[in-house]
Amino acid sequence: MTGYRLVVLGLLILFAGCVETSTAPSSGQGISGRSSPSQMTAQPAQPTRRSISLDGVTLSILEAGTGDPLIYVHGVVTTSNIFQKYLAARSPAYRGIAVDFRGYGDSEKTATVSNISQFVKELIALTDRLNIEKPV
Repeated sequence: MTGYRLVVLGLLILFAGCVETSTAPSSGQGISGRSSPSQMTAQPAQPTRRSISLDGVTLSILEAGTGDPLIYVHGVVTTSNIFQKYLAARSPAYRGIAVDFRGYGDSEKTATVSNISQFVKELIALTDRLNIEKPV
């Protein structure tokens, strides 16, 4: 059941991440027209890439931020690179993690055929490795 929830969650995040929204004025000011303290002190972090070895494959991830984890999952013909601006925009309030699945982007290209079931197993293993208990 956990794998099914992660697949559904990943698909929702994929579609939500593809829609650009803005909840605050672009000037960096709040509704009152004044900058809030968090806007004055918290600067978005630029995503950094690293590799993680798990279950016989090396996956590449982009990360930014330190808050609650938010995992971005790319579609069939894309990579984690499509999420760079979202990772930066939501940090440091969220710990954004965009993964390149096996065979995509900077992750390892393997001789075996990948499928959704394999991606789910790797996503679960990744959340375990990163000590994420409740991914969003």
